[in-house]
Amino acid sequence: MHITGPLKAVATAALIVTLAQTSPGRAEEGSDMLERARALHQEAFVADLHADPLIWNRDLNRRSKKGHVDFPRLRQAGVDLQVIGLPTLSPPFKWAFGLFCWWERMPRAARKELPGRADWMIDQLERFVRESEGTVGLVGDPLDLEHNSSRGILSTLLVIEGGQILEGRVENLDRYFRRGVRGIGISHFVPNDLGGATYKKKDRKRGLTELGREVTRRANDLGMIVDLAHASEPTIFDVLHESRAPVMVSHTGLAGVHPHWRNISDDVLRAVAARGGIVGIIFQAGNFGPWMDDFLGGRSIDALVAHIMHGVKLVGPEHLDLGSDFDGFISPPKGIKDVTDLPLVTAALMERGLSENDLRLILGGNFRRLFRQVWDARQAE
Repeated sequence: MHITGPLKAVATAALIVTLAQTSPGRAEEGSDMLERARALHQEAFVADLHADPLIWNRDLNRRSKKGHVDFPRLRQAGVDLQVIGLPTLSPPFKWAFGLFCWWERMPRAARKELPGRADWMIDQLERFVRESEGTVGLVGDPLDLEHNSSRGILSTLLVIEGGQILEGRVENLDRYFRRGVRGIGISHFVPNDLGGATYKKKDRKRGLTELGREVTRRANDLGMIVDLAHASEPTIFDVLHESRAPVMVSHTGLAGVHPHWRNISDDVLRAVAARGGIVGIIFQAGNFGPWMDDFLGGRSIDALVAHIMHGVKLVGPEHLDLGSDFDGFISPPKGIKDVTDLPLVTAALMERGLSENDLRLILGGNFRRLFRQVWDARQAE
């Protein structure tokens, strides 16, 4: 039976409530389950597929009470790799992000032009890495990642969020690769000259353009990950057809749990997994303006876990990851104030019966495998 409209919303809410009621109580401070989760975070490889700390003009080497992510808090949470986005536009208005850049006192070039914004954020991360005195590294390939992980060095990896930054020229992808960027998101909220997006209903039927196909192929050649978060469903299927390497959807919810314009369908989830790809589950559980309402279908950690467990049921733990979107204008589930609370999610997954091996995959093992496969598929000159 195909359920739509209000009935579908009621069914979804019932699913989340059922999961919450049939699971053991959430791990609390001092509980054995939470201590096990914290120990696993310190011992396992842990990666978060998306956060936006570079849009906030603050020193990531200093622990802050603002936002969700900085280097000290990432280390406390046992995170080995933070994938960092490079967004340059955001809804609801084209000028909104420029105004935000002014508010954050970014330099003139970052306020006025898209490449200037990306370059400034890359410059900032390079400076933070230099000033970390060897405790943080910018990852260029899987060997860098393994080297850092074996030595307790926190890794960062840059991904462009929205192909509008290429300004219609595929060769600009090489420019960002030379600057250390290792991933390209096709779209960000709104469509561009690469492909469609999900924010507006009229844009959700747009597929990959010819330029988008060229960019996908060039990303494969360079060993750059193609990120399909925010992309329209036709664009996603077009990329899956075009790409010879697996892809990721770095931060999203699952429409099979909570129908929402920002969440991917079960068909997309299965298709991404069938090509060896991975999907990071977003932590957006509250309201932050009309374009950032509740993606999960509830404010609790249980709602977040429901999305992960739904994905595990459909495609197995080999294709799920954490994709918080920390510092990206999100409101996390209640009980999660910042990245240091990630073990609460892991403890809740333990309570659902996931094995340690399953958790190691979801916490970061899947990304490790994907990055290696994408790099091995490259054909750069």
